[in-house]
Amino acid sequence: MHYCASYDYPNCLNQVLDWLWAVFNTGGPMSRTRTEKVFSSILGNRKSSIQWPRLHRVGIAFPKGRSPREYMEDFMARNGFAAPDDCKYRVALPSGTYFCRTVQGDEAARINPVSEQPAKVLRAALILGLCNNNNYNAERPVIWTDGRLARTVELYDIGRFYEND
Repeated sequence: MHYCASYDYPNCLNQVLDWLWAVFNTGGPMSRTRTEKVFSSILGNRKSSIQWPRLHRVGIAFPKGRSPREYMEDFMARNGFAAPDDCKYRVALPSGTYFCRTVQGDEAARINPVSEQPAKVLRAALILGLCNNNNYNAERPVIWTDGRLARTVELYDIGRFYEND
């Protein structure tokens, strides 16, 4: 830092202001931000005014490196079914319409298709195929995609929630 001469007051003031700016500037708004993931759900919460009890949590842990859709098609053929809709009426599925929510990172809830009973694996795959983004409906056709089969979902009973509106 250069010392100011008494005859160059404007330059001296600029140097002092530059020095103060450099010392006391801690950064812009980005230096004061924090990122935190917040997760909360009113679903399945007994204290909430919305009483939607969770009925089912369904997921399948498919072998690594294999398409879930191709795995289920082979699994279905090994058990004597030609199409998902053929086994839909031979497996006990939840009847009615339910709210469907995708659960992230819940590996413990997934069943192992190698060691589990075939009826249980087919039931889980059918439920996953009957769920779209938000709703499960047993009356719609079964649609198996890799994305649908690879997720874990929770089904909530919405009861007469929409009838009360």
